[in-house]
Amino acid sequence: MNLLSNAIKYTEADGKISVNIYSDKENVYITVSDTGIGIPEEKINKIFERYEQIDNKLTRNFNGSGIGLSLVRSLVEMHEGRVWVESKVNEGSKFIISLPKKTVATENVKSVDLTKSKVEKCSIEFSDIYK
Repeated sequence: MNLLSNAIKYTEADGKISVNIYSDKENVYITVSDTGIGIPEEKINKIFERYEQIDNKLTRNFNGSGIGLSLVRSLVEMHEGRVWVESKVNEGSKFIISLPKKTVATENVKSVDLTKSKVEKCSIEFSDIYK
């Protein structure tokens, strides 16, 4: 959700945002691409650090806490995956998440009804982009 909300925040109304999921023998990949403002090369290695933000005063219309990408990285790493970004200023960004395929024993699976909280979670995640 964070990657998608960032793409919405930093892409103009006539821009394009794509979400793709695919896999190979060992990994599942999730990509979020946009045609937004892009990330300066000198910030690429810092954006996954807590409280780091791309502060472009000309195009920044929304505020955030600067912890979203840090949380994304932590959650991905908890699942033994990795996340990285490819980006060019004024052309857009592509965030890639790679997660290893794993088999989970059914005795370890806990059933939880998440449907009641989905709308609330979306409202919270996108709260900083509503005008």
